[in-house]
Amino acid sequence: MLDAAGFFAGLPLMAPQQYYTSPRVLGELLDNHSRLVAEQALSLGRLRVRKPGEQWLRMAAERVRSIDPRGRLSETDLEVLALAYELVEEGFEVVVVSDDYLVQKAAVVLGACYMAVRTLGFDRATSS
Repeated sequence: MLDAAGFFAGLPLMAPQQYYTSPRVLGELLDNHSRLVAEQALSLGRLRVRKPGEQWLRMAAERVRSIDPRGRLSETDLEVLALAYELVEEGFEVVVVSDDYLVQKAAVVLGACYMAVRTLGFDRATSS
C-alpha cells in the first residue's frame, strides 16, 4: 500500500510485486519522476489503484481517532489507511509505505504493518 513516499523512492519499479494505492495519492504526484514511476508500474501490472468503500473510510477514521484526536491526518492519508484497513479485512498482508509517523502509527492500529523509505519509522525515531 503506497502513499506518495513510495513513488518518490521509485519502490514499485524496484521490487516485482503487487502494490496498491488510492486515487488521491496519484493526484498528489506532481513531479515528473513520481508520475513516471506510477505510469510504468501501472503498465507493468505492479500497481492497482483502488478507492476504499465509504464504510471503510468511516471505520478507519473512527479507529484512528485515539492517535489523531486533533484530526491532523489528511483526506489522502485517510484514504490510504481506509484502503489498507479494507485489504487487511479481506485477508491481505498489508504494508503501508509512508514516511509520515502518524500514518505509520495509524496503520498499526488498523492491523497493517508499515515501512518507511526515507525516515527511520516512528518506533525507531521515538525510541532514540
